[in-house]
Amino acid sequence: LFFICTTFTLLRQHFPDWLANILQAVIFSSFLWEIGYKAWGPLLTFPFALLQGYTFKLTKSFTYVVSVHLLFDLVLFLALVHAHNRDWLPIFLY
Repeated sequence: LFFICTTFTLLRQHFPDWLANILQAVIFSSFLWEIGYKAWGPLLTFPFALLQGYTFKLTKSFTYVVSVHLLFDLVLFLALVHAHNRDWLPIFLY
């Protein structure tokens, strides 16, 4: 959320909103790549960061962005648990 609310806000002072949003998404995805979020992770993270920046721009609400982020984290957590033990959470279709 640092990237969405701080980096995006600082970049908006120097660039148009659309460019600031793209730049914060690149920085956010690059940061996660460096700490080990490899493979298909950045392909999912980049659009998610764009969505959060856009949501913050529209609502100007940190609470709303936190809610969207936590909902995404919940789905990701459930997918990881399901991937390791498919019998525990049989909620995903495939």
